[in-house]
Amino acid sequence: MTELRNLTLHPQGPAEVDLARASGYALAEAPEGVLARVGPGGLEDATAALAGRLADCASRGASALTGGHTGLWIAALELLAARGVRRPWLCYFETERRRDSEGRFVFRPLRLVRLPPPRGPARAGP
Repeated sequence: MTELRNLTLHPQGPAEVDLARASGYALAEAPEGVLARVGPGGLEDATAALAGRLADCASRGASALTGGHTGLWIAALELLAARGVRRPWLCYFETERRRDSEGRFVFRPLRLVRLPPPRGPARAGP
């Protein structure tokens, strides 16, 4: 089974763990996501931290479950590309969103989607 690191900001429940296992992944329940702190340098520090976790995943042959601050993920992936570091396979859960009896959204995972790393050398900026 391939390790699937939970780089989101929230724990994964039994439904997600079971879906991942059925897809050949050992999903960690505990979150390892990065939260950008407010203030000068907050996004830059978080970008470096997430890029480091992604590079670690790739070096160990692990995949990464995505989630959290979209801009942070884009910045971290761009940082890896700029450094010529390959990213790991990225995964996310396709979910069904329904409202409960109190009107709150409840998300049910339907399937695990895997995004392969780009082929070829890391691209340079414009």
